[in-house]
Amino acid sequence: MRAVWPLALVLAGALLAGCGSGSDTSTPQPSLERGWLGAARQLVSTLQKDVLLSAYGGANVATARRALLDTSDLYALVIAYTDFGGCGKVVESFGQPDHAAEAPIAAIASACAQLEHAAAIFRRAMVGNSPKILVAATRASLAAEPLLLRAKAALASYRASRSEQ
Repeated sequence: MRAVWPLALVLAGALLAGCGSGSDTSTPQPSLERGWLGAARQLVSTLQKDVLLSAYGGANVATARRALLDTSDLYALVIAYTDFGGCGKVVESFGQPDHAAEAPIAAIASACAQLEHAAAIFRRAMVGNSPKILVAATRASLAAEPLLLRAKAALASYRASRSEQ
């Protein structure tokens, strides 16, 4: 199983990036922008890895039933869906360094909405010990992958626009 950086580390990095940034909040500080951008890129990367982990939930009822009985698979699923469930709060904690960051923030928020939906389905699957609902959670999380790719592209575009200035 792959090692996964918990979403809490991304949040901690985002919060630390803002420390000591000065009192002028009207103009983003270069270090704050790098901190914001780095934290956002790490978040997207972590979520992409977590989407892969969520696939341990199974592609059909039979494989989901096996996943529900496998402690290792369940551990991977809990890590992934815990990160999914907190995604929106992490994005909110980033703030917005400037107007140009609207597109990447919106793209990440869109992916987070899908992942938070998947996390809600996963919770129902765990409460009911339901392989059928677990398959639905897996499908919902996998549906976020194109949204995460869009967010990654928006972050790359934002980064390129910052380096041109």
